[in-house]
Amino acid sequence: MKSIKLNEIFFSIQGEGYHSGTAAVFIRTANCNFSCSFCDTDFSENMTLTGAGILKHIKSFPVKFVVITGGEPTLQTEAISDLISLLHTDGYYVSLETNGSSLNRMGADWITVSPKDWVDPGLCTWLCKQGDELKLLYNKQDLSFYENSDFSHYFLQPISNSNFDLNIQQPSLQQIVEIIKKHPKWRLSLQLHKILHIQ
Repeated sequence: MKSIKLNEIFFSIQGEGYHSGTAAVFIRTANCNFSCSFCDTDFSENMTLTGAGILKHIKSFPVKFVVITGGEPTLQTEAISDLISLLHTDGYYVSLETNGSSLNRMGADWITVSPKDWVDPGLCTWLCKQGDELKLLYNKQDLSFYENSDFSHYFLQPISNSNFDLNIQQPSLQQIVEIIKKHPKWRLSLQLHKILHIQ
């Protein structure tokens, strides 16, 4: 089994989207194929582990819900696919978070796509237009473009730095609320982990 390049593994609650507030083990992969100026995620490579090594590590946590995030997990397709299969054999439910630049869902139970094509349409390609959850960082995009896709849930989320300041975010939040009131297909996603100052 191939080793996986990782940034970190930690236990917390899901702070965003459909599973917000749910206890989960996070497996953060290293590296990303986009370089978004607003990104507040550290996806540098801090370790490498095999799937078996990851499974051994996470068994100490009292949940069977795993979120594989990044960086961009689809950059390590074969290794992540093998990991998901291994997690399934041990009874884990696996959520995969991706920027949608790959069509491969790698056997995950839940797919969250957060496209970044609006940052640079020439470089940040959005290919994966179906899944369980579309989570769009709101930057005054034409939402009708994203509604021409096949997701079970649609979320708008304000862009924020590592410290979520409600006063700073208020104008953006108000704008998102007004959009949702006019287009109720969309729901609000907040980064609870930043508001609560937890990992």
